[in-house]
Amino acid sequence: MNNLKERNKLFNDYKNLDSYKYFRKRFHKSSHWQSLRKKVFKRYGINCMSCNSIKIPSIDHILPISIFPEMMYDINNMQVFRTR
Repeated sequence: MNNLKERNKLFNDYKNLDSYKYFRKRFHKSSHWQSLRKKVFKRYGINCMSCNSIKIPSIDHILPISIFPEMMYDINNMQVFRTR
């Protein structure tokens, strides 16, 4: 329940924020994102889905949350990519 409240607050803040960088920082530190990130790595592994590298894996949204904020926490909208 706490994660749901946090998620809704972040989503509402996202719609009203002037600073996308500020939002990203808060978003990536949220407990809901950290939990979801672990689930994505568990589901897909740590290999980059593009090049199969394991160098510095990260999670990427397939549909960008700047355009589709409702897809922010949808595990089906996430993929493992390596950080360049």
